[in-house]
Amino acid sequence: MPGKYDMTVWRGNSYEVSFTMKNADGVAVDLTGRTLVFRAEWAGGSYRLDTDTTGGGGDLGITTPASGLVTLTIDPATTRQFLAGERVDYEIEMRNGGTEFTLLYGRIIGIGGVNEDA
Repeated sequence: MPGKYDMTVWRGNSYEVSFTMKNADGVAVDLTGRTLVFRAEWAGGSYRLDTDTTGGGGDLGITTPASGLVTLTIDPATTRQFLAGERVDYEIEMRNGGTEFTLLYGRIIGIGGVNEDA
């Protein structure tokens, strides 16, 4: 069963969070050689990152593969798209060959954001 983690993001700011991916027994998942995909969807938009590409509004990196440590970074232009108080659903999925497993899911709530982006 995937883990659940909700995030609160200040709109128009950079956002970074690290997770240790664990299985149902609480043991870290070895991510060596795996691809991860982050996908978020909200009314009027969507956003995708994976560990095989860089750029495009942020980064999804496997920081320490053997211990399941993952870092998600989202840039200010992307967090600005998260509507204040609106629900953004997301998942982080692990892919290996033809198999796909959701490791983490939840909601992102956008708050604040009256500043202007550079």
